[in-house]
Parts: sequence; structure tokens; C-alpha cells
Amino acid sequence: MKNRFLLFFLLSSIFCMAQRSKTANIDIKVLIDSAANRMIKKPLIHSTSIAIVYLGKEFIGHYGELEKGKNNCPDNETIYEIGSLSKTFAGTLAAKAVLEKKLNIDDEVQKYLPENYPNLKYGKQPILIKHLLSHTSVFPNMLPFEANKILDNFTSHDTPAKLNELYKNYGQKDFLRDLHKVKIDTVPGYKYSYSSAGSQLIAFILERVYKNKI
Repeated sequence: MKNRFLLFFLLSSIFCMAQRSKTANIDIKVLIDSAANRMIKKPLIHSTSIAIVYLGKEFIGHYGELEKGKNNCPDNETIYEIGSLSKTFAGTLAAKAVLEKKLNIDDEVQKYLPENYPNLKYGKQPILIKHLLSHTSVFPNMLPFEANKILDNFTSHDTPAKLNELYKNYGQKDFLRDLHKVKIDTVPGYKYSYSSAGSQLIAFILERVYKNKI
């Protein structure tokens, strides 16, 4: 997680400085090189690719090694895990669904689910769509719950491999099964708690909305 924030911070710095480049004559490529070379010196980051489109021009840079010690630099064909950028897409699609009157953020989540989930509420306070979107649903970070234990060692080099193994045969039916095991321990809407599982649920709901399964 810290590495994601670092990447966001570095890219934000590049964009902010790029906005001043017109008057200060700053070389954007130099900025990218500087940010990337600082990044890959971090213990858990040994490669990165950065691309910026500014004033109609493309600036692309690839740095480091995909596998440390093998001198295999990433290139334009390298595939990176999308990670939490999927949450941006889910939020954008949810906003589109709201504008199209297909989704109401004040609706209960249960309205959009194919099974009954009486556990998705605290007392009489149900989880609403807006709680999922704002990470205030008090959902666990990940489903299945075993993934949260793996992520306790987030900085370990073997963590990605363990997660890949866990999710190798984990599908939608498994997610919906594990959704029954979620326990809400406080009123939704008041406590911020980052949740990838909540975003997965939004994605599932959007799929049903656009396939007219509601």
C-alpha cells in the first residue's frame, strides 16, 4: 500500500511540475527519469513504467529490471497488474449508472443481490450502495478472509505469489458464498475502512445492472 502511495505522490509531483513547464522550460522526460530512478531504489520496487501525454506529446519511460539481476527491462509490451485502479473504473461506471437511472446510491445493497444476505446490515441499518463506494460499509478488506492474513506480510516478496495461488480457482460463486460470512460490527456510513471486497461487490452489482438482471 505504501508503494502505491509513493507512486501516486511521484506522479502527482510530475504533473504539478509539468504544469509549470511551459514557463519554466522544465524537461518532462528529465522529471520522469528522476522520479522513476528514485522509485526503483526502494527495496520492493525494482521496475516501473511511466507514461504521460502532455500538450499532445507522449513521454514514455521504462526503468529497472522485471526480475532483479536478470537485466530484463520492461517495455511497451509489459503487462502490469491493474491493482486498485479498478476502483476508479468501478466508481466511474457507478456514476454513469446513476445518471442513467439504473442505480441509486441510497438503495440497499441487498436490492441488487441474487440471494438474501441478512448479515449485510447492523441491527436495522443496512449497507447502502454509497457505503460501498465511499469505503464506509465496514466490509473486510479482502474476501476470502485468508487473503487478509497473507496481506499482513504485505512487504514480503512472496506475498503476490501466495495471493495468486489463493485466487487461482476463486470465482464469483466463491465470492458470493463468502459474502454470507461477512459480519458488520458497527453502523455503516460512519467509519472509513478501505475495502477491496466492497469494490468487488460494486463491480458485481454493476454487471447485474447492465445485464438487466435486477
